[in-house]
Amino acid sequence: MGGTYQAGEEKVRPGVYRRYSTEDKKLVAGAMTGVFAIPVKADFGPVGVVTIHTKQDTLKEMYGVGGTVKGATNLFEGGAAKVHVYRLGTGGTKGTLDLKDAEDAAVVSLETKYPTDITFAVSLKQKLGSETKREFSVYQGAVLKEKFEYEVQADGDEGQILTEIINAKSAVFHAEKAAEDKKPVSVVQQEITPGTNPTVTNAEYSAALEAFEAYKWNVLVTDTVDTAVHELLKAYMKRLKNNGSIGSCVVGEGSDVAFEERMEHAKSFDSEYFIYAGSGYVDAEGNKVDGYEAVTIQAGIIGSTPSNKSVVHTVIPNAVDTLEVLKNEDYIHAIENGMLLLSPSEEGEVWFDSGVNTLTTLNENQDAGWKKIRRTMTRYEMFDRIDRTITPLVGKVNCDSDGISNVVKVAQDVLIAMVNEGKLMDGANFYEDPEQAHGPDNAHFIIEASDIDSLEKIYLNYKFSFSGE
Repeated sequence: MGGTYQAGEEKVRPGVYRRYSTEDKKLVAGAMTGVFAIPVKADFGPVGVVTIHTKQDTLKEMYGVGGTVKGATNLFEGGAAKVHVYRLGTGGTKGTLDLKDAEDAAVVSLETKYPTDITFAVSLKQKLGSETKREFSVYQGAVLKEKFEYEVQADGDEGQILTEIINAKSAVFHAEKAAEDKKPVSVVQQEITPGTNPTVTNAEYSAALEAFEAYKWNVLVTDTVDTAVHELLKAYMKRLKNNGSIGSCVVGEGSDVAFEERMEHAKSFDSEYFIYAGSGYVDAEGNKVDGYEAVTIQAGIIGSTPSNKSVVHTVIPNAVDTLEVLKNEDYIHAIENGMLLLSPSEEGEVWFDSGVNTLTTLNENQDAGWKKIRRTMTRYEMFDRIDRTITPLVGKVNCDSDGISNVVKVAQDVLIAMVNEGKLMDGANFYEDPEQAHGPDNAHFIIEASDIDSLEKIYLNYKFSFSGE
């Protein structure tokens, strides 16, 4: 006698019974670390979000080095893997230049791709040693930004050829042919008529925050320490959290704000998803790094630190001293008020003195672990990885014992991975809630997990004995 059986079913008659299922081969979702969002004021580049996946050089090529682009490059210096950059502003005008023929008539009209007040310069000349090739070069100051060569035959329309190559290859200009069958004369670093940069107000920060909602990031930081923007961030992050988003926001102020006032501002955030960086430092070249530059460097390190490590006593690269000399009591008060400070190490380095976020008042469903950056990041990571692992099963498995077992298995795999990564303690468990039976299209689950903290305090008890002999 044979037949089929359902999971958990007990047959009455002896025999061989069979069932089959498809093993889920989806990989466990990995941690999302080192992904940032930042609005910046720039002299060039598109207004809106651009995702930079590579290094700082790409940022400089796209946005230049003016404004507050340094805030975005600081994130990469801190370890960022990906940065969503939003160039702030509305309005502005583009720079222009006409390449003309021997009779001073326009042959090709150039316009910068984006609003900018940068005075670019253009050279157009015959390539040395060639009778048919010419070179088009773009300079910013003394720096050569781009250079293209093209070939022109005696009967060729050079204006058309030059227009096509600029539009195909230039990151700076868009070109329009202004006349038929004309030849532009050579020029040497001829300056364009510069445009103007977009106007930036707090309304543009609101636009940037709204745009970031379409992107995944684990840390948001801004290019300003303006408290008015901080108020925008408070409302924005609260709304995101109410909608189930996962991420943290790093804010701060400069040393020109009184220490007590900075503590008050840090305490006012009173949230596990806000980190207040309250210190600046002196770098190895003797420069004062303060305000948004200090905040973005620290944000880059915090957001790029995996959740199996703590930022406590993590060294700030190239920092040699703090901007303030603080007493032990000052550091204690800062921790109590949710302000993250830098302190000098005994080896002459500068590091994070603690690992606190701004949460000071626990809700009834919170434990003290929510006051720590590491433990909060671990919990957010667990939320995110389980969500991304089981979401593909929604609507794809049956709401029966087999489907529920599938959900349990893949979610448990996430917990096992995080245990193996040193982020959770052994014994983490994901199971169906025994007190809430699943319905026709829904099921309830319980996750039991203990996140691991770092060893931060070591107490030494020296016991001496005295002998007269």
